[in-house]
Amino acid sequence: MPPADGIWTPVTPKDLPRKYAGHGWVFGVYTEFPSQRRDGLWYRALHFRNEARTQFGFQAWLGPDLPHVHVGKLATRIVMDRPLRESLFSEDASFPKLSKRH
Repeated sequence: MPPADGIWTPVTPKDLPRKYAGHGWVFGVYTEFPSQRRDGLWYRALHFRNEARTQFGFQAWLGPDLPHVHVGKLATRIVMDRPLRESLFSEDASFPKLSKRH
C-alpha cells in the first residue's frame, strides 16, 4: 500500500449502461510523482470499494512511464465484469482505514 502523500482523485465510471445505475461501487485514483518517491518511478492505482466498505480492490501501475489507461472506462469494466472485479479484490488490512478518508 502506498503512503498517503500522493494525490487522490475521485473517478466516475464512463459510459456506464443504465442497467448498472446504483451499482454500489466507489472509485478513486491515487498518483505519486517520481519526485515524491525514493525510487524515482511513477505510481498510479485505481482503488475501488463497495459502499458498505466490506470489499476493496485495486489495479496499480509502477514504472518510469505509465501506460495510458482511461480509469473511467476501467471503472466501468470493473462494475460490469464480476470476474475482473473479483480478480482485483485485495485483503490488505490497510484498505478499510484508507477508505474512511476517501
